[in-house]
Amino acid sequence: MLRELFPRFHGQILAQAILGPFLDGFSEWLLWHGHTKVAARRHIRTARILEGRLSDAGIQSAGELTRSALRGCLPSYSQDDVERAALVSALDRYLLAEGRFKRDPLCPREEKAMAYGEHLRKARGFAPSTIHQHTDTAIAFLDHLHYEGSSETLADINASVIESLVKSTGQRIGRTSLQHSIAQVRGFLR
Repeated sequence: MLRELFPRFHGQILAQAILGPFLDGFSEWLLWHGHTKVAARRHIRTARILEGRLSDAGIQSAGELTRSALRGCLPSYSQDDVERAALVSALDRYLLAEGRFKRDPLCPREEKAMAYGEHLRKARGFAPSTIHQHTDTAIAFLDHLHYEGSSETLADINASVIESLVKSTGQRIGRTSLQHSIAQVRGFLR
């Protein structure tokens, strides 16, 4: 697939010591999951920057790559480096799907969000990318509630809890994104 996306440079891309062995399969995975060729090219171009960050962190080969090292390359605020944040997230999902990384045990809030994601898939027919967005929002909401599996936490939700969520989320994201986030929380609560 890299040969098709980068006819002249695919050899250089595959020669990257850390990410090179994964990028051909990753590009196929991206296209199979509905990403456009433009988006796949953007991710592959950004991989060169991620390769440098991983190398700076002491990783020298694909065999040394761990999930924590990869996730350690996330920017502290996703809007600081949108391309790198998107690449790390997508590459993490790809390497999990391929069995390269082991899934961490799910905590109660992640279990609740994943059950919600399964509901969205079965009952609503949402696309995987939409489910991912909704479950991420549900996890953030449950984090805000300090949810640890107690049904009382969800039963005690009132307007002040939602207001504090809107305030804290509104400080990190723009108005349009906030509207989407609140709509997703409303769907989760339903």
